[in-house]
Amino acid sequence: MIELKPTMARCSRCLMPFSAPGMSPDENGLCPMCRDYVPVEVKGEMALRSELVYPTEKSREYDCVVPISGGLDSVYTAFYLTRRMGLRCLGVHYDHGMGSESKPKMLAWIEKEVGMPIVVRSWPATDSRALVRDSIRATLPFGAKSMQAALCRQCGYGIRAAVFNEMVTRGLHSVWGKHTMDHIPFRYCREVKPSRFIFQRNGVAALRSLRGRYRQARALPAPGTSVQRLMFSPMGYPSLPESQTQLKNISFYQYIPWNKQRMLDELQAGGVDVQPLKSAHSDCRLPPVVDRVLQSAWTVGKIEIYICNMVRDGQLSKEEGLQQIQAVRESQLDTSYLKSMELTEEEIAKMFL
Repeated sequence: MIELKPTMARCSRCLMPFSAPGMSPDENGLCPMCRDYVPVEVKGEMALRSELVYPTEKSREYDCVVPISGGLDSVYTAFYLTRRMGLRCLGVHYDHGMGSESKPKMLAWIEKEVGMPIVVRSWPATDSRALVRDSIRATLPFGAKSMQAALCRQCGYGIRAAVFNEMVTRGLHSVWGKHTMDHIPFRYCREVKPSRFIFQRNGVAALRSLRGRYRQARALPAPGTSVQRLMFSPMGYPSLPESQTQLKNISFYQYIPWNKQRMLDELQAGGVDVQPLKSAHSDCRLPPVVDRVLQSAWTVGKIEIYICNMVRDGQLSKEEGLQQIQAVRESQLDTSYLKSMELTEEEIAKMFL
C-alpha cells in the first residue's frame, strides 16, 4: 500500500482527506460524501433524445448547441452526439487565448473528422490575461479562498455568453459535457462585498478588473443580462433570460455514463490522439494554478477531489487513487505562465498562502 507523505487522515472508502471543511469521519471512518452517496442514475439515450424535442415544428438546421472547450468531457460529448446518435449539432467554442497546445488539434478533429461545425467566439488574449492579472491582484488581500473567481471568471463568462447567444438566436437547446465526478464538498468561491472589493489597499487593481469585466461584457454581450449585474456579482456568470424558459441547458452525463477510460478508448478508436485528454482540464493553462490555490485554501484541490469521487464511484481502486493523489501532491507547479502576466514573485507566493 502506498503511503502519502506527509500522512493525512482520509476516508476509508474514497480517500477524501478529513482536513477538508465538513469532512469529519463517522465510527466507520467514512466521510459525509460517502455516507450520503447515491450512484448517478443514468437516464439513457432515449431520454436524451426526448429532451431534444421542441415545442413547435419549425424547421431547424441543428438539433442542439454543444459547448466545446477542447477537454475530454466536451470532446466526447461532441463525438457521441454526432457519431453515435446521428444528431446535427452546432459546436460553440470560446477562445480566451490561454488554451493549451492540444486544444486547436481537438477542435480541428471535431470539425473535420466528427463533422460538427464549430462557431468560435473570442476575446483577445492580451485582454484576458490582463483581466486575470488584475483580478488576482485585487483578491490577494482576501486570501486564496476568494481567488478562484479571479482565475476562472473570464472563461466562465465567455463560454456562457457565447452559448446563450447561439441558443436564443437559433432557438436551440444546449447539451453540456459536465461530468458526473465533479462533486465539491464545499463552496470554493468566497464572496467579497463590492464595497470591500473596491475600497482596499489594492483598489487600483480592483477598478482595473472591473473595467476588464465591463469591456468583456460589452465585447461579448449575454442575452437578457445587464453589464452592471455581471460586473458586481462574485463570479459574474450570465444566465438565460426569463423570456427563453422554453430552452434547456442539458447535462450530457446525466444521460450517458461517464467513465474516463471507456471514453478515452472510444475516442482513440475514433482516430483522436487521446494522450492530452488524460489530464484533468487539458484545454487550458490555468487549471494547475487553480488547483494549487484551492489546495492552499481548503487543504485539497479540485483534481484530488475528482480522484476521490472516481474511487467512491468504483472507477478507480483505492490503490490507483492513492497513486494518482500522491502524484498530484508531489508535482511541482510551473509558475512561468503567471510570470508572463507580469505578476511578481512576491504576488505569486501570496496566491498560495
